[in-house]
Amino acid sequence: LMARHPDERYPSALIAAQALQYSSPREYPPETRQTLLSYLPKEGKIIGRKFETDTIKESFQSISDANSSVPHIICISGAKGTGRTRFLKRLKPIAQQMEMNVHLFNDENPPARAKLNSLLNLTSQKSDEVHVILIDDIDQILNKDDNEQGHSGEDFTDLVHALKPMIRKTYFQRKIQSASTNKILILFSVNSEKTNPKDVLSDLGISSSHCRMIELKNFETFEIEEYLTAVLGEKPDDSVVQQVMDCTEGNPLFLTEQIESMIAKGRLFSLAGRPDAKTL
Repeated sequence: LMARHPDERYPSALIAAQALQYSSPREYPPETRQTLLSYLPKEGKIIGRKFETDTIKESFQSISDANSSVPHIICISGAKGTGRTRFLKRLKPIAQQMEMNVHLFNDENPPARAKLNSLLNLTSQKSDEVHVILIDDIDQILNKDDNEQGHSGEDFTDLVHALKPMIRKTYFQRKIQSASTNKILILFSVNSEKTNPKDVLSDLGISSSHCRMIELKNFETFEIEEYLTAVLGEKPDDSVVQQVMDCTEGNPLFLTEQIESMIAKGRLFSLAGRPDAKTL
């Protein structure tokens, strides 16, 4: 590593790790199971979802520009494993970068009526600020019979009473663009396997013309390739991409679990310990 002449140095950290492994009298695995699992893109950059992200960025920009042609309510639906929760979290920094105030409500921070009412009072003040409200899996809250999640009919009533004034405000925003009060953009996710997104709109009194619907589907082949490239650091063979697609049906959760299982069983290792395209 410290050789004076560049040609005498290890050309990469990978080769240096291999040399360390071979020359040591003891076995020092360059990667542990924990570090190998860190290659999975569970955090940070989102794989795929470019169209969906661009669509929501357009809505963010439109409300900033007081454009009334774009709905100020967005419903993000998707089946289990399509990444609704992570996608909603990803929108927070995007909105913040556009100098918007973001309020994220999820299991850790449920949308209690008092919190939403205080937010509504805030948005009544005269200002040109934009407030983005993100509610994860709103169907779990609206489902009065979902005792497993700990929600009750009272939760349902509180949420509806708190959201309806905000929904009416978004209608008002589109009709009167010169309004000087803060603006609201509401986004919520729905598990489409459990609840029809149209039923959620009906419960909240939202007309279909006032809500933009975005569906998160399973990955296509090129997104599988992008995912595997992020894990392996190199593009895998097309045949491998197709095999992974066939066994996971492109579901992001199933894909992650499949790769995680292979790593846990020691089936996805290169000579130096890192997963690569050849071993896959």
